[in-house]
Amino acid sequence: MKKILIAIAVLLSGKIASAQKELVTLDEHNKYIFYKVSETPGLPGDTLYNRLLRGLNQSKRFGKLKMDTKAGNNIAIKSSFLIYTSANLAKHEAGEVNYTLNAEVKEGKYRYWLTDFVFYPYERTRYGVYAKKPGVDYTFEQLKAKVGEREFSIYLDQIAKLGIEIGEQMTFYTADPEKKATEPVKVDTKKW
Repeated sequence: MKKILIAIAVLLSGKIASAQKELVTLDEHNKYIFYKVSETPGLPGDTLYNRLLRGLNQSKRFGKLKMDTKAGNNIAIKSSFLIYTSANLAKHEAGEVNYTLNAEVKEGKYRYWLTDFVFYPYERTRYGVYAKKPGVDYTFEQLKAKVGEREFSIYLDQIAKLGIEIGEQMTFYTADPEKKATEPVKVDTKKW
C-alpha cells in the first residue's frame, strides 16, 4: 500500500512540474516569456498603478530597483535571481538569471510578464564557493543547447515558480489597503 501511495505522489509531482514548465513559452520574437493577466474589478487604473508601484518599491525581492516608469501606466524592473541545479543529490547554485519584469495597468486589470532572461553560469572557486564565471553569459534561447534538455527544463520550472510568486505578491499589493492582518490571539498563562 505504501509503495502505491509513493508511486502516485511521484507521478503527481511530475505532472505539476511539467505544468509549470508550460507557463514559460516563446513569444512572437522567439524569446522566452512568462505572461499573466489579472483582473481587479472596480479599481481605477491610477489607483491600481500606485498600489503596484508602492508594493514593488517596498518589496525586498528586487533589491536595488532600476525602474522605468516614464511611460504612463507601465512599470519595467530589471532584477535577477539564483537558479539551482540538482544534478546529484546535493543541490547547488547553477547560475544567476537576469530578467526584466514589465507591468501594464488598465481600468480594473493589469498584466505582467517576465522576459529578457540572461543566464550567468556559476563555477566552484578554489575556496569551494560558487561564483560567476567571468565573461560568460547566455540568453535563454542559447542556453538549451549548452546545458541539455533536462537541466533546461529544471530552469524553466524555476522561472515559472518565480513568475507565480511575483504574481501572488502583485495580487497582495493591489488588494484593499483597508484589510489589516489579524493579530494572533495572545494566551495569558497566569489566568487559568
